[in-house]
Amino acid sequence: MSSFEFATQAKHTLVFTVIGGSIGGLTSAYWLKRAGHDVIVVEKYSEETLKDHKFSGLRSPPNLSRLLSLLPGMEKVLEDKASLNLGAVFHQADTSEPIGQVIWKEEMVADLGSKYYRIPYSDMWNHLYGLCIRENVRFKFNIEVQNITLSKSRLPTVIAVSGEQISCDIVIGADGHNSVTRNCILADVTGNDQGDEDSDRDTSSESSKFPELSEWSSCRLSIPIREMQKDPDLLPLTQNSLWYLWMGDGIFHTGGREGQDQYAVAVFYPFSNFGKKDGEWTMQETSSMTSGEIRETGCDLKVKKLLELASSCQRTTQTPYRLSQFTDSSNQIILIGDAAHGAVINGPQNT
Repeated sequence: MSSFEFATQAKHTLVFTVIGGSIGGLTSAYWLKRAGHDVIVVEKYSEETLKDHKFSGLRSPPNLSRLLSLLPGMEKVLEDKASLNLGAVFHQADTSEPIGQVIWKEEMVADLGSKYYRIPYSDMWNHLYGLCIRENVRFKFNIEVQNITLSKSRLPTVIAVSGEQISCDIVIGADGHNSVTRNCILADVTGNDQGDEDSDRDTSSESSKFPELSEWSSCRLSIPIREMQKDPDLLPLTQNSLWYLWMGDGIFHTGGREGQDQYAVAVFYPFSNFGKKDGEWTMQETSSMTSGEIRETGCDLKVKKLLELASSCQRTTQTPYRLSQFTDSSNQIILIGDAAHGAVINGPQNT
């Protein structure tokens, strides 16, 4: 698929500040710049931290892969750096007994219009960052945003913890699940920063059979494939392009290859079985899961071996927000990505 080109350029150049220089922020910045606008990306972490972020990965299901293919060179990056995901296999967690599988055959892939990939985070980030640099998108790294205000002229001003202020026409909040931008929108729309209580409420008379979750937790682990290849029980997991799901009682695990060198496992425990923790996603925890946590997962030996081999562990505790809108009342502050939606981080739905 050839790269997308805008039929016309913007008649009026606007100044955009994108808060958050991860995948959603970089992609937004690139397309806004290509459309003829002036763009500055404000990022909390350093350039080096994101360039070398080896221990996270990204899913790219067919709908996302089709969109990514519009970016110059991205199809080649996916083909060269990513692992294909050709289906999902479901197992009982405590016995690894197979329950079922879904295999995406050629006809289904053709109907979907693209492939399903899993790719190390740094490979996609570096390509997107290079595209932005070539388009002269401006970057401010090591800038943590504290607040966003509207001036007397009704222009948004991004205020950093350091006191630096950046004025613009429109703010794009791509700052993740702990979004400062979202808090500003909630305060503007509802008068508080705790959520829009009336939005998305189920008005049907039938009550839900499941309790409503106020938060959920997940843990993302990276396992070096070279270590798995030393164990006859784990070697088969490295030799195919399938995604595995081990389903237990109130907890489940998913696992599969992400690129050439790493295998990713995500653990979901929506009732905070292992305590509440929301670590910085860029920080690599070498301690991984504790032996007690691994024992309490209730999984069979194969899955426990996987967890014990993890070289990094990233924990997330996430609060779902009910948002009736994704902009402030002036439509000058906009949410995208994890700042906007309530999909489970590390889960099968968000990208």
